[in-house]
Amino acid sequence: MKLILPTPWYRNSKYVPHLIEHCVLHPKDLSLQDCFLYASDIDASTNGVFTGYHFPYLKEENIEILIDSLLQKISPEVIDYEKFVLEDELDDISYARG
Repeated sequence: MKLILPTPWYRNSKYVPHLIEHCVLHPKDLSLQDCFLYASDIDASTNGVFTGYHFPYLKEENIEILIDSLLQKISPEVIDYEKFVLEDELDDISYARG
């Protein structure tokens, strides 16, 4: 399943959309990991207008659970956590090479 969400740049930067990409996929409930196969099986990418998510192994019976999860409010704790994850990602010199 593919999902595309609008995530425009903020102040000429894609940092906030990239942070939102991380926060949206942050497991809000560890039982959801089995449902979505979070780890490395989800492909997400952000451009200047949208963020695309690809869930290659999402079962049809879990689509509604996924949508409900994605629509939940992002907590400040998740934002703080994902800021560190994103900073580590951006500090990795191999990140820019794709």
